[in-house]
Amino acid sequence: MNCIICDREVSHSSYGVVAPFISELADSPRESLVTLQHCDACQFSFFSHRYSDTELAAIYGGYRGADYLRVRKRWEPWYRSAVNSAYQAGSREVDSRRAFMESLIAQVTEGQFRVAVDFGGDEGQFFPDSAVGRKIVIEVSAKPLLEGVELHEDFTSIGASPDLVMICHVLEHLNDPVTLLREVHQVIDPQGVLYVEVPLDTPRLHKYHARDAYQRYLVHVAGTRWPLVVCDFVSGVSRQIGLRIPRLGVVKQSEHINYFTDRSLKALLTKAGFSVLAYRAEPKASVGGLRLGKLGMVAVPADRR
Repeated sequence: MNCIICDREVSHSSYGVVAPFISELADSPRESLVTLQHCDACQFSFFSHRYSDTELAAIYGGYRGADYLRVRKRWEPWYRSAVNSAYQAGSREVDSRRAFMESLIAQVTEGQFRVAVDFGGDEGQFFPDSAVGRKIVIEVSAKPLLEGVELHEDFTSIGASPDLVMICHVLEHLNDPVTLLREVHQVIDPQGVLYVEVPLDTPRLHKYHARDAYQRYLVHVAGTRWPLVVCDFVSGVSRQIGLRIPRLGVVKQSEHINYFTDRSLKALLTKAGFSVLAYRAEPKASVGGLRLGKLGMVAVPADRR
């Protein structure tokens, strides 16, 4: 298998399983085995299984709503409501995320924006104060929007070239992040700014996770609810402490199917036709008490005049 960013052959492959709450939401087999691929060339990691349209609709159609929370807590009893609702408008997490983004954008431009688009922007609560013109969200979750925020299905329906595009905590969910960024390159104003932000949550794996014995172990554990829940809990605690999954832990494909480093995110943006002008990483950043880390980058079209 080749890396979806740099097209080189992947360097490492480990076994994993689709998160059971996703399998239940999508009504798919619970013990679905997958592989986690890693590319040494660009430091990108990604799960081999890319979610189908049916699975994507099941996960994100009512994202973080009542049904989502009920099913997730059934398989992850430790999953906190504080994490589920951390990004509600006016929350401390929203203010922190906006401040982080604004500090990076200010390194590139001090101007205001005519048309700002937040792809996957939830209710429209993440726009910077400088985006005083049109505020547009492209979103599938059907949540009610804040006052003054427009909802569009895609970039083509906007009727204008945005001079700010935000893609925050979205690329890690996408089957094909390259295609999305190339689409942005086609529609963004030549003098526009692209801001992307991703978590820094690549799991550290054990050599055992690449062995056939571990694959057989996963099949056994995934076949019964409570052994899977216990192993998953231990794995989650270990990842919070040191980002490492124990030898007999669970390599789990949840909502994040792509894992970035600064090197791989730069490579992705370059492949899509952008030049990175500023970036910043906060590996210990948390959301609702859950450590995820974050990496923000500001880029512009590489061919702009």
